Amino acid sequence: MVPHDGIQKCSYKHLHSIIVQKTMRLSEELELTENSDEINIQYDKGLISLIMQTQKIDHLNDIYPASTDIFIAHKVFGNLLGWMLVLDHFELASFKVKSQLISCLKEPDITSSLFTYIFDTLGLSRSNKPYDLLNWDISEFYIEGFEVQHSFDLGLPLLSAHLYYRSLKHVPSIVRIWWSECKKRQLSIAVDSYTEKYFSPVIIQNQLEMLQSEDVKSQLEDEKFSIRIARSSNEVIASFMVDEYVMELSIRMSNNFPLRQAEFSTLERMGTREVADLKWAKLPVQTVVNSQNGNLEVALNLFKNNINLRFRGIEDCPICYSVVSLDDRSLPTKQCSTCKNKFHAACLYKWFRSSNSTSCPLCRRLF
Repeated sequence: MVPHDGIQKCSYKHLHSIIVQKTMRLSEELELTENSDEINIQYDKGLISLIMQTQKIDHLNDIYPASTDIFIAHKVFGNLLGWMLVLDHFELASFKVKSQLISCLKEPDITSSLFTYIFDTLGLSRSNKPYDLLNWDISEFYIEGFEVQHSFDLGLPLLSAHLYYRSLKHVPSIVRIWWSECKKRQLSIAVDSYTEKYFSPVIIQNQLEMLQSEDVKSQLEDEKFSIRIARSSNEVIASFMVDEYVMELSIRMSNNFPLRQAEFSTLERMGTREVADLKWAKLPVQTVVNSQNGNLEVALNLFKNNINLRFRGIEDCPICYSVVSLDDRSLPTKQCSTCKNKFHAACLYKWFRSSNSTSCPLCRRLF
């Protein structure tokens, strides 16, 4: 039986719809439950099995147009559609759902083959010239226009580029780990340069435009909190002001962000006098963006909420240094009966598990 890409496309559309509905439902359920561990979020086993079949293909001509290899071509297309479905999970998912989904992808055997394949396809692993993406919109890919039999040479690199873009958008920490651990120096350098040229400008522009949208500005900005954007330096500066007291957070994105981490700095001022560099305010938002794949909107929301809650007298968790939990957005409620310090439940659970004890992280008495 000759494969038909129309069936593959229809299957993808159907599964895409199911996945979007599923992640929205899980996001709502997680918001309503106090213990996120009660809801186990995983990818479908069949989908994981499909994406694990990613094959390294050095030369497309070895696959196509030879009619005997059309089956392999369809298998490759189906495999990449599987990766599209994996990343579809992130489109409308809440931060909690995304965090659990990302943990499922941290096994190196799952993602390493994808990135190796992507950069092979885009020509970064070979001596010939890398694929020129200058005239293509990497943020979009129209499945309907992809035909294995007629546009394989063009469609496959564009689909691979789109998958890399979506990986940088949704799971940059996983891409960063693969890149930092890449043992091929020339490939690592090529990926760095290629990302800076074609992908980072799009990612950075999207982040800045998101912060300038009316919806986000209306949620973040008020009489106390304001945001300034310096496009020339790819920098976002958030200011929290009460009378003469000012607290600032600066987020600077490098030219190859998010392949390289964003840089964070904080400053506290009283009038014209600088008071301190607020590490407690910097560390949580830095963790959210650089380690937990959060976007700048999520980071600024966390920064604002942490400050507001501290003004209300709520202390940060001594483990993660954030008032709002980085895992489930809860407040520190688990109090040590001895030292009276309060911790996030999720942070305390991680501490108990890593230390193999139930002692308080600060006073070391039994909790």
